[in-house]
Amino acid sequence: MPRITTLNCGAAIFIYADDHNPPHFNLRGPDTDCNIMIETFEVYEGEYVKQALTEAKVWWSDEGNKQFLRDKWREYNERG
Repeated sequence: MPRITTLNCGAAIFIYADDHNPPHFNLRGPDTDCNIMIETFEVYEGEYVKQALTEAKVWWSDEGNKQFLRDKWREYNERG
């Protein structure tokens, strides 16, 4: 599972290869283990602490980072 980035709070963003839809990333760290949809930032599974989610949303809000997540999801999960 490639680590995409590590946030200041110690949580990290990952994307698993051959993972299930919808396109999402995993936020993992102290007291945080959740799945977040790439396009909407909707947490659809798991638990998190507010600081980790806030830092992840700030990172995700940058359009370049969002596009990087989209590209990595396609690379790891949409093999033809």
